[in-house]
Amino acid sequence: ITGGEIRATVASAVRVRRLADDRLRLEEENLRYRSHLEEEVTRTAGELRASESRYRAVVEHATEAIFIAQDGVIPFANAAATTISGYSAEELRTRPFAELLHPDDRGPVLDAYAGQLEGRQVSDFDEFRIVCADGSVKWLRLRSVLIDWEGRRASLNVARDVTERKVAED
Repeated sequence: ITGGEIRATVASAVRVRRLADDRLRLEEENLRYRSHLEEEVTRTAGELRASESRYRAVVEHATEAIFIAQDGVIPFANAAATTISGYSAEELRTRPFAELLHPDDRGPVLDAYAGQLEGRQVSDFDEFRIVCADGSVKWLRLRSVLIDWEGRRASLNVARDVTERKVAED
């Protein structure tokens, strides 16, 4: 064995050792990173749950009806919407919302809704009548904005029962 062969063997052994050390260091870094990432995911998921809980509490405890109108139905309605209309959340989800509108107001309301979906400017506040589950008629004052709901256009609506005021005005 020559001196050059010994130097080459030692250099090769040193490279193998460095590669083994680098691999070990990278594995340790990977474990630390994975642990940190799991902690971040856990923290972020907790913050998301807390945020969702706060928003849900606001929506569910609002005295105004809050609902989404999309594709002719109401896929989401808060508790106030069911209280005001007398319909269950399931009835609101499955029944065409046009059926809820008073016959005299149906045309103008549906025209305004279609215009909103097409991007035309519509009044922020509209008042119209609905026919409740028990057959009674209530006046609503509505504020509506266009949103994306599950990948499709929809309107987010906030409605207040103004029946008492309308009756007093008459």
